[in-house]
Amino acid sequence: MATSHGMNDAQKTMGIVTLALMIFGIQASVEVPLWVKLVCAATMALGTAVGGWKIVKTMGSRIFKLEPQHAFTVDISAALVITGALSCGARR
Repeated sequence: MATSHGMNDAQKTMGIVTLALMIFGIQASVEVPLWVKLVCAATMALGTAVGGWKIVKTMGSRIFKLEPQHAFTVDISAALVITGALSCGARR
């Protein structure tokens, strides 16, 4: 789930970083460098992997009562849907 989240939501951050590189004259084109893509995706994935438990705890114990097998299937399903959409070219 963390990887699929990083693949999807990091695009917003990539645009901002690329814009900053252009404003400060480090880069002349609008093209997003590979290193920016990798750093943004890794940062989003790491943030989800490290801090995502707070959201899971709130949603899984305070709002809904989830059992481990339910949480596992929801997590796998969400990751497959996001990754599948991205592989078909869907972008937000």
